Amino acid sequence: MKPVLVLAVTILAVGIVVFIWKAAYRPEPVHNGKTLTQWAEQYGSNNWRAGGREVATEAQFAIQQIGTNGVPFLLDLIRTKESPTKKKLRTLLPPSWHARLRLNDKGDEIRRIGAHGLAAFGTNAPAAVPYLIQIASSHSNDDARYIAAFTIRTMGSAAEPAIP
Repeated sequence: MKPVLVLAVTILAVGIVVFIWKAAYRPEPVHNGKTLTQWAEQYGSNNWRAGGREVATEAQFAIQQIGTNGVPFLLDLIRTKESPTKKKLRTLLPPSWHARLRLNDKGDEIRRIGAHGLAAFGTNAPAAVPYLIQIASSHSNDDARYIAAFTIRTMGSAAEPAIP
């Protein structure tokens, strides 16, 4: 009887883990075969560059087609924090190993992708403003606070609630 009980408990535990994972997992939105991250990168690398306006407009349109369902994903990118494990390993291992073991902190880059994605929404994502204010005022990373303030500035009239 004991092996049957162990098997039942194991199956139940696996079921609970899968349920929690499915409930918490938020897949990245996709439009025309490109992820929201790819569109945000395209927008950010071309919007403020001479001659890149057409490519940026294409990315902005795609991001707006994804719609505000993409806002939580973009906010998560802005909230990105450095992995404590990677940070510790960088202090223990020689710098020449960092790139090979993917220990370099890419948080600044990831946060900027999120900011560019929200900037592409312009005034169409006012629901993001309270979250951006929270990030700008309480995130543990200086860059994240700066990026949140930058993003608020790019949102035009949608950001008016952020102005005291």
